[in-house]
Amino acid sequence: MDVLTVDVLLDAPDAVLPEKTWLMAIMNKAWCVKHGVLLPQDYNAKQETYAVRNANGTGPFMLSRYDPDSRTVLTANPHWWDAAARGSAT
Repeated sequence: MDVLTVDVLLDAPDAVLPEKTWLMAIMNKAWCVKHGVLLPQDYNAKQETYAVRNANGTGPFMLSRYDPDSRTVLTANPHWWDAAARGSAT
C-alpha cells in the first residue's frame, strides 16, 4: 500500500461496487481532521457535516456557492496541479 492506493473495505461482497465508485469522494485527510469530518455523512439520518457546505477544493474546481436543491456554483481552482494546462494562473 502507498499514498496513492485506496482500499475499499466492505462488510460483504458487492457485485455492483464498480458501478457505485463514482459516488465515492476522496478528500484531504488533514482537512477532514481539522473540520471534524472523519466519518461518511449519514444521508438516511439527514446528517449534514462540515463537508456538505465547505468543499476542500482539491480538484480542478472549488465550491463558490451552494443552495440546497436549487443551485451550485463552482469556480476554477487556481491551485490545481494542472491549472497551467487550462490557461489559469498557478
